[in-house]
Amino acid sequence: MTPARARIFVAAVGALCLAVAALSLLSIGGPEASRAARRDALRLDALREIARAIRCERRASGRAPVDLAEISEACLAPARAAELVDPLTGAAYAIDLPGPAAARVCARFETPGRMRFHAASDARFDRESGCVTVALIP
Repeated sequence: MTPARARIFVAAVGALCLAVAALSLLSIGGPEASRAARRDALRLDALREIARAIRCERRASGRAPVDLAEISEACLAPARAAELVDPLTGAAYAIDLPGPAAARVCARFETPGRMRFHAASDARFDRESGCVTVALIP
């Protein structure tokens, strides 16, 4: 191979590597996309924990709380309740009681299309609304 052809080959391989790197960043995102996905995972974990605590409180007291402060220490430690806030904004998650047999806890997700939820038998995650719904069985 002549030196001129070698330079062309090396340039072509370099351009191909740059194209692959650029496409990779476009498809998976950069560092901020990774941070957003991590925050979303924390949000989902928090919603699941809150849903479990709401269900526990309903079983223990017969009532469904609409605020984390209403959940007994047996179902959710107060120190833990203070930590269950949005990791980006620090805002508390809203608890909604759409009916006597269900509770819903919602968050605004940054990457809703990439969210995965391994459903427990009593909770359901809806990507479109960003809510975990739990059945309240007395």
